[in-house]
Amino acid sequence: MMTPREKRAILVLLIIGAAFLLWLFSEPFRKSKGDMVVMQVRQFHAHDDPIVAMALSPDGKFLATAAKDNTIKVWQLPDGKLLHTIQGHARTVTDLAFSHDGQRLVSASADMTVRLWSVATGKLERQWDSRTPDWHTGWVEAVAVSPDGKFLATGSRDTTVKLWDLTTKTTKALPRTLWGHSDTVTALAFSPADKNLLASGSTDGSIWIWDVRKGEPVIKHSAYQDPQQIAFSPKGQWLVVGTYGGKGVKVMDWRKGQQVAWAHEGMEGNVWALSVSPDEHYLVAGAGDNGVWIYDLLHVDQEHKTAKRLHTLKDEYWGDVRGVAFLPDGRTIVAAMEDGNVRMWRLTGLTIHIPTPQLPSPAVGHEHRH
Repeated sequence: MMTPREKRAILVLLIIGAAFLLWLFSEPFRKSKGDMVVMQVRQFHAHDDPIVAMALSPDGKFLATAAKDNTIKVWQLPDGKLLHTIQGHARTVTDLAFSHDGQRLVSASADMTVRLWSVATGKLERQWDSRTPDWHTGWVEAVAVSPDGKFLATGSRDTTVKLWDLTTKTTKALPRTLWGHSDTVTALAFSPADKNLLASGSTDGSIWIWDVRKGEPVIKHSAYQDPQQIAFSPKGQWLVVGTYGGKGVKVMDWRKGQQVAWAHEGMEGNVWALSVSPDEHYLVAGAGDNGVWIYDLLHVDQEHKTAKRLHTLKDEYWGDVRGVAFLPDGRTIVAAMEDGNVRMWRLTGLTIHIPTPQLPSPAVGHEHRH
């Protein structure tokens, strides 16, 4: 039986050992994970098949996930309660988007249809397909709903962007087809600051900004290295572009065509999803390297225009991260992975940086002689 003195001695040794391990591994850990403390707050299993798409309602109350089994599920946040399992698509869902009021969900699929669902009931309200006049001739890869809820934009492998009138109850109303891209339209985003501005990205390497009232391009930008995902920042000043092939995320002043920041440190693989916090402080990206990458957009290296990496969440068993989004609080991140799980983390705002001390070097010229 140990005496109190022996117990204290063991406790002191444990504390010293823990401190030594912290000293030994703090710098490598910081380099691999980042400075910011991030706490996981929730995880739930959403699908048995790999998740391929995710969307968060603007008010943060609903989450939609789609899997390779062609099903869509609508969840209530933050508790992760399942509200609806939606079936109807015959092939893989390529994109999801909520209306601004969160009452409707749009889904696009490789079955060549786009469908409008009621979030309250999970029922189909409208469908666009080959029977719709002037419908797409290729898969629809991207969808977006205007902030005022009037327009649905669809982008396709047939290189076109089409605008559909959501104020009518018929799918036959086609205000405009936007021509200009020479390859697949991979991403669409309406500006939160101007309901009439729509951005489209294509594998032709270009991004176009359109005036949907006129159906004409406002600005054209090229050489974006195949934009996979695009989004306007919450205030509408920046356009955030996620690319193929490990090129990271570029934040652009879309009016001037100038790069504001480049978030790429450590990131590999395609950028499947991205989101900017409401205060435009943080950027989160989901990539094909099984990682969730968090960057600081307020403290950018002005010489190289690189954004500081704050934290990396990564696990080889997750598979590709197919969806990421900030909740309206600007500090909670929700992400969907190919392992079928949804995970949520909170940015604490705390940072840890324990510099690794230099070990003393042996004195030179004072060796003992024998």
